[in-house]
Amino acid sequence: MSARIGGGASVTSTSTSTSTNYSKTMHRSVCAISFSFPRVFAAGVARIPAHSFSIMIKILTGLRSSLKSSLIPALNRPSPRCLVAALPEGKGIPKIIHQTFYKTALPEALELNVTKLKKLNPDWEYRFYDDNGITSFITDNYPPSVLSYFNRIDGEYGAAKADLFRYLLMYKCGGVYLDIKSSANKPLDETFKKDDVYLLSFWKNGKGDEFEGWGRHKELSEFENGEFQQWYIACAPGHPFLKAVIEGVLRNIDSYNPVLHGVGKHGVLRVTGPVAYTLAIQRLISDVGHRFVDSRAELGFEYSVYSSKAHTNLFKSHYSVLTRPIVKLGHIQRQTARLLNGLQKTRHFLTKRLS
Repeated sequence: MSARIGGGASVTSTSTSTSTNYSKTMHRSVCAISFSFPRVFAAGVARIPAHSFSIMIKILTGLRSSLKSSLIPALNRPSPRCLVAALPEGKGIPKIIHQTFYKTALPEALELNVTKLKKLNPDWEYRFYDDNGITSFITDNYPPSVLSYFNRIDGEYGAAKADLFRYLLMYKCGGVYLDIKSSANKPLDETFKKDDVYLLSFWKNGKGDEFEGWGRHKELSEFENGEFQQWYIACAPGHPFLKAVIEGVLRNIDSYNPVLHGVGKHGVLRVTGPVAYTLAIQRLISDVGHRFVDSRAELGFEYSVYSSKAHTNLFKSHYSVLTRPIVKLGHIQRQTARLLNGLQKTRHFLTKRLS
């Protein structure tokens, strides 16, 4: 059994009592407001003069922003805590191909793809993980707190769970991770260099390109090419990029609020997916080893063996159609979300009345 990767040193606070009292007070306040606000609004909105709507909209917007900044940390900020221990950095990419699917029985197209990858790379070890294998891997290699974070992701969001798992897997083992629908048309031995420790790729997403507009998110607007592709990861074990990504995602799980951070595909991209992956890596891009490559032209990788969106039918529930929160919420998180949702609906109502 592999050694567990522990978290950082524990810190004893001298202000436990103060923090506990503050939390209890905040909890009672949020609960009281979240339950009373809709009734107060419903009773009083009919009495509001039309000329006051614009003032109320500004007040509600400010209140929502204040609550957001004071109660809910923003996503994808550097983590102040050491949530996973630093591993020794590997010197090259191990000859291991990793893929995952929620069950061991694969649809024909995916089974053929696995066979192709194995034949193309006979000297590479192939490792496959179903849902049970994923849980076993995390249990065997990380402390219980990391598995707890993983289990806080709603079970319907297999894509978000797969995101976190691939980061944990590749940080520990290194090698080449490919989405189960992704493939390669060249032997990996022909495309990698002996001193490669991390490969990064952008989408060909310019005007007129095959993937026009892909990977361009408002959170990544400062980066010319948008997101880094993370349907594949090729790296040495212990790479600092992945430590940063893992800790960022775990912090996002703690900070998540469905009203502010979204649900479905958009939420997953922010919380666990390419937005979280890219922002964590960009902070370290000048400090640690990596190589930029064209994933198709240089590596021979293919994003999908399926055409268009045919792969969405493969999964138990595709994340693009889900409307429930990505992370299982605690009581105070549910009440905070309810309050923010009420403020948001009220602002939309007033804006509509004003127009």
